[in-house]
Amino acid sequence: MVLATKSKCLLLHGYIQACRGLMIAAVSLGFFGSIIALFGMKCTKVGGSEKAKAKIACLAGVVFILSGLCSMTGCSLYANKITTEFFDPLFIDQKLNAASATGVAWTQPLKVNITG
Repeated sequence: MVLATKSKCLLLHGYIQACRGLMIAAVSLGFFGSIIALFGMKCTKVGGSEKAKAKIACLAGVVFILSGLCSMTGCSLYANKITTEFFDPLFIDQKLNAASATGVAWTQPLKVNITG
């Protein structure tokens, strides 16, 4: 049963695999950015001097920006595919209207990039 589930996940289209990979990278980078930011806080004893903590905090900001870019790229790739299929008159499968979902999906990376 588990083998059948794994093989079905690998049979997805390439753009879905790319979006999934980008989203996993975004979540991982966000997690590691949070851990790095903990070491860059002034209230912690780990991290060394104030100058070193400032560099660590700057690195955490860069990691957060990379996380937002990965997330935004994945959302944009998927939204592009949905809109091209929606406006294609020869596409006969189910047409998705994901305007509200992509709007919500784009606000998160924008917030991450602004705060990063």
